[in-house]
Amino acid sequence: MSANPLPDTVHDKLRDGRPGRDGRATTSDDLASQLATEMAQCWQAGERPFAEEFLNRHPDLLEQPEAAVQLIYEEVCLRQEYEHAASVADLLDRFPQWREQLEVLLACHRLLQDSPAVPELPNAGESVADFDLVAELGRGALGRVFLATQPALGDRHVVVKITSCSGGEHLSLARLLHSHIVPL
Repeated sequence: MSANPLPDTVHDKLRDGRPGRDGRATTSDDLASQLATEMAQCWQAGERPFAEEFLNRHPDLLEQPEAAVQLIYEEVCLRQEYEHAASVADLLDRFPQWREQLEVLLACHRLLQDSPAVPELPNAGESVADFDLVAELGRGALGRVFLATQPALGDRHVVVKITSCSGGEHLSLARLLHSHIVPL
């Protein structure tokens, strides 16, 4: 009886983390990374393989959701890069067993891809609605804060924050209740 022979299958490599005889992948993450690199090389060569082709060659990855989703995500990124994007519905239909993980991953992907356009905001000296903007007090990525006067109410001084409506911040601000904040 030999003491602990080298693993012969991908499954054994994935289970115990030791390298196989060929010195290749030692974990499911390593294998998924190798397959993602192989997939990218295929796409660069003009081939358009689906993630299923790689998962079918290495069925043990089907038991490793994180590794499988990593490989699927590589396909998503390659499809986007090479302008062969698949619909989210199609992707979720192809991989229903990982629907939840893919929905989260794709939502993050969209969030990172959809960088909002910088809104065109007014400057000090301009008027917005019922306010004359006197001086800029601060700014962020999507908004600015101004010291302003309100001529309709005796030129009272107010602080006005102007943001893009697309960010949803205006909804959060509208819910604030404080004695020093005028409700929106």
